[in-house]
Amino acid sequence: MKKSPILSICIPTFNRSDFIGRTIMQFIRYIEEKPFLQSSVEIIAADNCSEDKTWSVLQKLDKQYNCVRVARNRQNIGLPKNILKLIRMAKGDYLWFFGDDDRLIKNELSEILDILEARKPNFILHNFFTFKDGRKENVRVVNQNFLNTKHSQYFPTKRYLTSRTYKIITNGVLLLTSNIVKKEVAASFTSELIDNNYWHFYHIVKQMIKNGKLYVFASPTVGQRTTTSHFHKNIRLKFKTFFCDLTEILLLFKKEFPSFEFKCLKKAIKLYIKYSFFTLAIMLRNNDFSKGQIRYIENTLKQLYFDLGLIFWILLNMPKSLLYLILKCFESIRYIKLGKVGQNT
Repeated sequence: MKKSPILSICIPTFNRSDFIGRTIMQFIRYIEEKPFLQSSVEIIAADNCSEDKTWSVLQKLDKQYNCVRVARNRQNIGLPKNILKLIRMAKGDYLWFFGDDDRLIKNELSEILDILEARKPNFILHNFFTFKDGRKENVRVVNQNFLNTKHSQYFPTKRYLTSRTYKIITNGVLLLTSNIVKKEVAASFTSELIDNNYWHFYHIVKQMIKNGKLYVFASPTVGQRTTTSHFHKNIRLKFKTFFCDLTEILLLFKKEFPSFEFKCLKKAIKLYIKYSFFTLAIMLRNNDFSKGQIRYIENTLKQLYFDLGLIFWILLNMPKSLLYLILKCFESIRYIKLGKVGQNT
């Protein structure tokens, strides 16, 4: 009887023919380095009806390697539903959700398996660094230690979570690649907020606070590419994701969590809301908002961040010539500031 894997690498993908092969092969190389990993780790990928050659790349890998399994959706069902599909497909006791264009920098698979066996956590949260592509295979590191932590830690219950820990949780969980979740816990994820691009953040954080047993892995083992996100190509999608989706989650957290937990999460998420204001300003300049949408933004900020509400009012009433000048200056430094998110929190 074939032994079930301990860890399933779950990769949701869409239009990533340039990256998906490299992403999967980095795991395969590490698995082949240590033969015992071949029975302990599987790689599964779900293609969300890509329009490029992603499915062709996946089929070739599926035929070539026993540890790889792939599936394809007949239509694009969105990222959250694609993740739910991977949860159902997975055979491992633990699921590592991994971005289709991110990088595994170190072969820490054996160490991860040791932690899973010894601690039996509900969650592992990876530290990571962010980078931009250079020419050929060169990359430029933007931030080497995004979670701004030096020591691995285990938190058996929420009683051990401090304000600083909630910052680490927020910065880590928002990146899908940082998360390893016990399958029993992942199976409890529902379709609530299924249209929210940070659906995974809502469900993982909710279960972390409820169930505890979190292990924070301090060594940055994965790299997040900052220049190929689908969000960068669609300004409306960027605003929905970094403002509407995050504030929707915060308003739910406000109802569900005690004041301390909510206060910590609100403070940590605020930094991401602030960076959505660049996109917000562009959309205001282009008259992309209706009066109803403007009222929605104002009411949301009143409930969550009074100071950001004041900034929104200023943007709303600023002469377009001055706003355009400020945007030009801000655009030249925004990547530098985004790269310092982990350090500044």
